[in-house]
Amino acid sequence: MNRLFKLASKFLSFGWFSPYESANWSPRRSRVPGAYPGDAKRDYTSGIRNELVRRSRYLYKNSGFVRELVGNMTVYSTGDGIKPQAQFPT
Repeated sequence: MNRLFKLASKFLSFGWFSPYESANWSPRRSRVPGAYPGDAKRDYTSGIRNELVRRSRYLYKNSGFVRELVGNMTVYSTGDGIKPQAQFPT
């Protein structure tokens, strides 16, 4: 059954066989309105992107709360950092 599940999930990526219950299709739930998320370069004009970057940089420079949020994102996404380790042939 597990092999059948994996095979079906590869070919039917419509959210019917997702391990996340909320991503599976159900007749009891309606679709969420709106488009699928896309690339910001296509969704926004260059002026809007520049304004968003300008405002986010301003907040990072002037708000300790935002700095802490960004710092936590980097710590929790990378941990202590990438540590290279040599592997010698045995």
